Amino acid sequence: MLRKLLVTLAAVLVMGVAAPGIAEAEPPGGTTCRGYACDNQDPYATNCASGAYVKYSAYVSSSNWINLWYSPTCATAWAQTGAVGFSIKVVSYWTSGAHRMTVSSYTQYYVRYTRMVYDGGGLVAEACEGLPFTDGQGWVCTARY
Repeated sequence: MLRKLLVTLAAVLVMGVAAPGIAEAEPPGGTTCRGYACDNQDPYATNCASGAYVKYSAYVSSSNWINLWYSPTCATAWAQTGAVGFSIKVVSYWTSGAHRMTVSSYTQYYVRYTRMVYDGGGLVAEACEGLPFTDGQGWVCTARY
């Protein structure tokens, strides 16, 4: 009888310790972040790219474009291009027009995208690519979303 009581008590204690960890909310869809927690995170490493889509594109040159990607699962946006050797950025704004943050990247052979910015309620984002030979002054940008 005492042994059965101790086993039951041990099971209750284990459930009491383990249950909070199980019950904690996790980001949806196998992602590792959502919302502001995704700021400056990699969309592929966090699995936010899964289910994401191109919201806007902008023509840069005859063989190049800049895309604004949006992840509804993570509520994030990032810039991606087909070009190598260019500066790209995703810029986050409050809907009032005030700048919130910018995440920039220099494209390389395997990495042609920026890290993410939160793009949920009250925010909009745009993707931009720097034009060559403009000393950072010339940018082609998508519409904001």
